[in-house]
Amino acid sequence: DCTTSSLSGSVAGAVFPIWLIKGYRFIYIKCDMSTVSNHGGKHGYMTFQQRINGKINFLREWESYVNGFGNPNGEYWAGLENILLMTRQSSYELGYGYSLKRPTLRIDMEGWDGFRAYGVYEQFSLYAGRFNYQVTNLGKRTGNAVELGYSDPLYGEEFTTFDHINEGRTFYWDCPQPTNGGWWFSMCSYANLNGRYPGPLETMSVDNIYWRYW
Repeated sequence: DCTTSSLSGSVAGAVFPIWLIKGYRFIYIKCDMSTVSNHGGKHGYMTFQQRINGKINFLREWESYVNGFGNPNGEYWAGLENILLMTRQSSYELGYGYSLKRPTLRIDMEGWDGFRAYGVYEQFSLYAGRFNYQVTNLGKRTGNAVELGYSDPLYGEEFTTFDHINEGRTFYWDCPQPTNGGWWFSMCSYANLNGRYPGPLETMSVDNIYWRYW
């Protein structure tokens, strides 16, 4: 994984083949090895989404979000199935069997004005595809992009795209919509980091890349 790449002295922010233990195959992932984890002080975040210039269209159908698209050297989405398998890389033995060690999720954002914000979740896990890759665990959250005591933008939500919406699910008109990109949406979501990429004169809104607590 990216931690192994870090220990080998690899260049920070480079792309490496990552062996998916549960998937029994390699994928290429951008490794952020310059950021130190708040939990354990380790280096080596596997980057499963990256937006940098708006050259890749993130308004895509369900299958694209499941399989992934783009290029990890630029803008890309690693794919929901790959993300699921990345959360299942580590396990440890218990008296009655094995349990998974959940990875830390870190979200980094930077605006056109240079202001940066981040959120860290100490445990990140998803249900399988038949449950629409629902976020099942996040653990303790820290950072200047999270608000303790308020609803979290991700927890408990299922992934939705414009062509894959659960029966009966509706979205408020003044909230982020799957017509702007696939994400873990609620009826009125607090986030959509796969929304339309805004121009330098645009402000953050529910119609583009959105994170309420930023």
